Amino acid sequence: MFDIVIVANGNIPTKNDWSDIGYSLLVCTDGAAITLRQFDITPNIILGDFDSLGVDELSFPHSELQRSDDQETTDFEKALQYCLRFPDKKILCLGTLGGSADHAIYNLSLVTRYSDKLDLTLLNPTPEGHQWIFKLKANMRIYTPIKTIISFFPFHEATLNAPALEWPLTHTHITQLGSAAVRNRTTAEITDIECQGECLCFISTKHYPVVL
Repeated sequence: MFDIVIVANGNIPTKNDWSDIGYSLLVCTDGAAITLRQFDITPNIILGDFDSLGVDELSFPHSELQRSDDQETTDFEKALQYCLRFPDKKILCLGTLGGSADHAIYNLSLVTRYSDKLDLTLLNPTPEGHQWIFKLKANMRIYTPIKTIISFFPFHEATLNAPALEWPLTHTHITQLGSAAVRNRTTAEITDIECQGECLCFISTKHYPVVL
């Protein structure tokens, strides 16, 4: 389903939440490496300045450690920059939300920025199950169960057309400081969305929705 999984040091889903997701490369930030070790998962690549790891915790004999002391970028952005060498791969990002709010907001902005170069999806665990987050393209078709919760958040504004929703969007202009489009629901198994501008889509389903 995905080619690469990036794990950042935020609210990392439990091992059971993503054990059925296939991937060929696992990249993690240094702070997330300890959690993966507790899950008995060995990352292929560990990135960061390693300031969050003690000497004893740096022992990952089967992982490639890539150190960067660049303080101008977060560890999650370092992982995204590393993955720029794989522009055609589908990438799932875990642990990007939760923890401090400023990191969470910045990580969402990173997904918006890097999605022009990478095929990115975030998985965020919620009390309702799984929330999948990705940047909208100009035209998208999404397959989900009927009554799936769907939200939209612009960076910083967008105009949306999405008729197959409980509250249909018809040339609806949304902004960060104005009109919102959150907690809507699908009314069909196929949802066609047109988007002008920069906008993230949030879908709450157990399984990754088919997105075309």
